Amino acid sequence: MDIYTVVIIAANTLTLSAGGLIVLFAFRAFRRSRIAALQALAVGFLLVVAGTALGGLLHLVSENLILGVATQSVGTAVGLVVILYSLYTTSAKSLVPSDVD
Repeated sequence: MDIYTVVIIAANTLTLSAGGLIVLFAFRAFRRSRIAALQALAVGFLLVVAGTALGGLLHLVSENLILGVATQSVGTAVGLVVILYSLYTTSAKSLVPSDVD
């Protein structure tokens, strides 16, 4: 096992751990507040984490680096688009007083 493999494993483990906690916290916040933007945020991070997990698994099982990288990249891209949507959506405007700009 070379140093690059160790770095990839460490980075993916950190991504799965931190991303999983973000998904958990965002989903808990959504359940408490029922703000749709928090639900979209949780789904976006879930897609990033799932892409990382699936990409790493495909790399280990199929030993095809390109397939694993492509899967991880698609998961990250789609997840970030959903996160962007969660930041763009206006469902939380009702929480801000109307006199604040």
